[in-house]
Amino acid sequence: MSARTKKKTVLRTIRLTEELNGSLQEAAQESGMNLNALINKIMVKYAEWDRHIEKFNFITIASETFESILREVDDKRLENIANDIGSKIPKSVTLFWFKKLNLETFLKTISLYGKYSGLQTNEIEINEKNCIITFHYNLGEKWSIFLRHFMSQFVKSAVGILPQTDVADNLVVVSFSVP
Repeated sequence: MSARTKKKTVLRTIRLTEELNGSLQEAAQESGMNLNALINKIMVKYAEWDRHIEKFNFITIASETFESILREVDDKRLENIANDIGSKIPKSVTLFWFKKLNLETFLKTISLYGKYSGLQTNEIEINEKNCIITFHYNLGEKWSIFLRHFMSQFVKSAVGILPQTDVADNLVVVSFSVP
């Protein structure tokens, strides 16, 4: 068998308006994929992300607007907001999505945020002793301040450990011992 195992599929027939079909065909062509692959990508995103975040009233905002808002908040206030939100909201979201809060569901939540939120990309390295999560973004120093404190609280509430955090330009690294 090949390195990439094929998943079982189910054949579904759907009806699309001509306008929607045209838009999807155009999007598929622009992204270099066929229409079926694009529709599958859209459906996976809906199943993994959109249907859940709609229940938490997430909003979409341009990164320039978000950065402007961040710049207007002083560092100490930003830390307080991050600590408060980080200790509550991601725990609630994780419990809602996965019905339990542990290292595995914590990492799944982080992965989904990195994959779909548009805030950052994540790299997760885990072995029998340590977990290292690296966040890459283009939102500047204020986002670094927020993310550092937010993630510290999220790790503490999810795993019961206050992690070590390191910050560099557009990068936050969160590390902790695996319980």
